[in-house]
Amino acid sequence: TSAVALAGFSENSFSFRGFFPRTKKEQDELLDDIEFSKEIIVVFESPLRLPNTLKLLVQKLGNNRKAVL
Repeated sequence: TSAVALAGFSENSFSFRGFFPRTKKEQDELLDDIEFSKEIIVVFESPLRLPNTLKLLVQKLGNNRKAVL
């Protein structure tokens, strides 16, 4: 919650989703679920997997979404 408060977003609510899924099916399900969400979405990710996850997020959600790492 501290990271969300310090991130500088104006939204009042957030959803914590745990670790970003490893399987394509679970990734697609999560991305479909959050695609049109207006709330802050918080996920954990390994530093080694982060570059690929960010590419996947941009492909699915577009490059107009804000992110804080």
